[in-house]
Amino acid sequence: MVTKTLQTTIVKKFIPARKANSRKGENGTVLVV
Repeated sequence: MVTKTLQTTIVKKFIPARKANSRKGENGTVLVV
């Protein structure tokens, strides 16, 4: 559960920056893995 919370926070921080560089959500998927 703690890991999921940490990953969610990290993903939320990276998604805005990633979206600017990537058109697809592939980077988001990689972060989750």
